[in-house]
This record gives sequence, structure tokens and C-alpha cells, in this order.
Amino acid sequence: MNTNQLNRLKALFVERKTLFVVLGAVLIVLGAVLSFVAFEPTQNSGSIKSILPLETFSAPAGLKGGTSEDTNGYIYVLVNKGTAANVQSINGSNGHVIGIFPVSNAATSIALSSTNIIAIGTAFGATGSVEFHTQNGTKIALTPLSGPVSQVVAEADGISFIALTRSEGNYSAVVINSKTGKVVTTVPLSSASVSIAVSPDGTTIYDLLSSGVVQLANIQTLKILQSFPVAAGGIGITLSADGSSLYELKGAVNARNVSVVSIATESIQGVLPAPANCIALAPSLNQLGIFDFVGTPTFSNIQFFSAAI
Repeated sequence: MNTNQLNRLKALFVERKTLFVVLGAVLIVLGAVLSFVAFEPTQNSGSIKSILPLETFSAPAGLKGGTSEDTNGYIYVLVNKGTAANVQSINGSNGHVIGIFPVSNAATSIALSSTNIIAIGTAFGATGSVEFHTQNGTKIALTPLSGPVSQVVAEADGISFIALTRSEGNYSAVVINSKTGKVVTTVPLSSASVSIAVSPDGTTIYDLLSSGVVQLANIQTLKILQSFPVAAGGIGITLSADGSSLYELKGAVNARNVSVVSIATESIQGVLPAPANCIALAPSLNQLGIFDFVGTPTFSNIQFFSAAI
């Protein structure tokens, strides 16, 4: 081998070595970027395992909330643009709109019972109400209330609903029979209430406070049983289908996630992702997952995330 050939081989070796070094550096940077995107450490426990939803469905602008699936696998969403409002039923397998019916443009919230009764909470300034409808929109009953309704949740008996209302500076949980439209009882809550959920046996209300505490109120005795801390910045809560976990939606508008709180230990077990502008949650009744409802005046969608932690 002459000198020229030897020099060419050396140059080729140096070029390949440089290329491998550059590629290695790129892979290291790319890995760091992917790790940052896929994992978000939290101040509580665990980390967000995935930022990608399993499914995403489009929805009309002005989405205000939604429900778990009914017995046909349909999800019901409340849409309110201020001048008009409606309820839309969406096929949970493909996102297609199955039906639509109008409701009051004062509608604020929606809930669905196990017997497929739809409840719509409303707010008319200082007063409110809960409307009860069949799946096709036929009105069953209307219950006027002394305060505006910010949330309505269904009890497991398929008949009772609970409305979170505010009157004279204090919140109450009003239990209503949807068949008769009659108020069954009223449970006094904190003036700092943000959102409520109800236990599967219908005896306990979970009341999220703005201070980052959840209080447990007994529906029969009207007494506060106990309380435990959760993450600060809570926006809303809901229970898993089996009642074993409490899901807390929290965070700023563009940086939201969901704390998973064990009911047994009253401690945060992990954190799930949530999209920006997420306004409400609903647990899946068919699999371990959560429907995240994204709503703004200009765009909305429904995203389904795994609830495994």
C-alpha cells in the first residue's frame, strides 16, 4: 500500500468516526427531548406516563361537559354557546353524532343515570334548576332551586341526582328524585366548594374545596365525616366506575393533568395526562379509562385516556 492510499484510508476513518460521534450526540439529545415530552414529574407522586390519548373525537365549540357511556355506548355532551344550547349523543366507538335536542341556554352541567335519564343543571343569575330528560329529549321533570347550579351528578340508584348549588354565599348538595322532581334532602357544604362526587352506595358526598382538601359529608346525617388533602389547583372531581379511585382535574388552562387518589388510603397514587382547556372528566364504565372534555368558545373535542397508573 503506497502513501496516498494510506492517507485516504486514514481520512475515511476520521470521517466515519466523526459521523458516529455526531449521530450519537443527536440520539442523546433526541432521547432527552422524548423523555421530557413523555414524562412529567409531579410534586405529589408518580409521573405522567403518556401524553397521548387513546382516542380523540371532535365536538362542537362551546362544550360544557359530558357523561360516561350509556348502555348503548353513547356519550352525552352539553353544548352551550350562550345564545343556544343543546345535548348531543355521540357514539363512543367512532365519534359520530347520533342525536341532538335543545335545552335551556342557561344550562351549565350534565349528568347521566344508570337508567339513561339525563339531568341538566341551569343557572339563572341568583336561581337555578335541574331539568330531567329521556335520551331523545323528552322532558320528565323540572326542579326549581334557590341557587344557580354549577354541577349535577347521578347516584347509582338510577333515580337520584345531586345538584351543587350556591345560595347566600354557601354551597349545598341538593338530592333530587328525577321521577317526581322532588327535593329529597339538602346537605350543607363549604363556602369554598368547587366540585362534588358521590359514593357508589349513595351515602357519602366527596366535596372538593378550593384549598386542595376533600371533605366527606354524610347524606343521611348531613354531617362532615372527615377530610383529606389532595393536589392544589383542583377544577373538578369524579369517581372511578367502581368507586375505588377519585380523579381530580387540576392545573392552569394550558397545563392540566389528573391526580388519581386512592379512596382506601386517601393518598395520591399517580398522575394522568389531560389536554389543555380540559373542563370536565367522566370515567368509562366499560374499561379503565377517563373521558376528558375539552371546551372553548372556538373549538372542542373529547379525548379518552387510559387510567392505568
